[in-house]
Amino acid sequence: MWQRLRAELNPLIWLVYLFFPVCDLIGRPFSEAVYGYAALILFVYFYRKSYQDWAIRFRYLFLQCVIIAAFTWLYGAEYFSLFIYPVSLSGNDPRPRTSYYVYATVFFAVAVLYSFGRIPHDVNFFLSSVPTILMLLLMPVVVRSLSQYIRVANELEAANKKIQALVKQEERQRIARDLHDTLGQLLSMMALKSELAGKLIDRDPERAKREIADVHQTARAALKDVRHIVSSMKTTSWDDEIRSAREILDVAGIVCRYERTGLPRWSPLKESILSYILRELVHNIVKHSRAKTCSITIRHEPETIFLIVEDDGIGFSETSSGGSGIIGMRERLAMVDGALVYEPTSRGTRAVITVPVTAAQAGRRSE
Repeated sequence: MWQRLRAELNPLIWLVYLFFPVCDLIGRPFSEAVYGYAALILFVYFYRKSYQDWAIRFRYLFLQCVIIAAFTWLYGAEYFSLFIYPVSLSGNDPRPRTSYYVYATVFFAVAVLYSFGRIPHDVNFFLSSVPTILMLLLMPVVVRSLSQYIRVANELEAANKKIQALVKQEERQRIARDLHDTLGQLLSMMALKSELAGKLIDRDPERAKREIADVHQTARAALKDVRHIVSSMKTTSWDDEIRSAREILDVAGIVCRYERTGLPRWSPLKESILSYILRELVHNIVKHSRAKTCSITIRHEPETIFLIVEDDGIGFSETSSGGSGIIGMRERLAMVDGALVYEPTSRGTRAVITVPVTAAQAGRRSE
């Protein structure tokens, strides 16, 4: 409700500049000013309609120009400055030809007024009118640029909301896959083993005990998987994730070196995804690499964010990755058009993650 009321009132705010014509008319005899009052009412009506009916906007702008020309003809050259209203409104129209038509109308009106002496043939008057003339020339350009900026910003905001909704949907699907692929299988196994143990408890108590022990181990594995799924759902800032990665590597006896250059003002989505990728890579290094050192580098270039994680371990084969999470990492990177490449090095393995940076995110953040 408030947004609608605000949209209705915003155009009317600029009518405050009609205070000066009103004061001028009040100072004149009523018989002389009555036509001006009627014209002002029509002007306000056409001004309001030019905001409401975009399809025939030029008609209302043309009628405003006619009223302003009549004001100038009847009451003096000072009313010439009111042409700023239709000229500015033409800049709100996404069709450039509307501004051209309004320019032509204003030029014709001024030429007629000048020809009949309603605009003084005076150098001093011309010099005093230079600011008004410049505003008439530049205002449509400024208003159109501002309107386009607002329109693009609104479209970008709508696109970001849509992306966030898609990310949430993708996250739900991922959680559903994780639950089905891990917990579903484990719980089915527990149910079968529990049923088997119940049948064996009288005939073969020792085997029943072994089956119950297996159920216990399976339950612990299921609990571990639940904790992993829940922890992967939590969003962590990049600085927190780096701190956590250093602590994990330190506990594992792996020396960590971290370097960054000019981090961009990335979106929360990209920060969350890169934090997740770093967590998975560090987990793989600790679990599989037998490394002694690990270097983490994040670098920002004009169009790309690079995350490079390198270790001096025994190497890595993607074909034997198993549960290393590479598929999950690539799925998440696909949300932001990113890529993950594993490269063997003379000392171990290097993972290179690239994420494109949009123009709106290309600003740098100091260290």
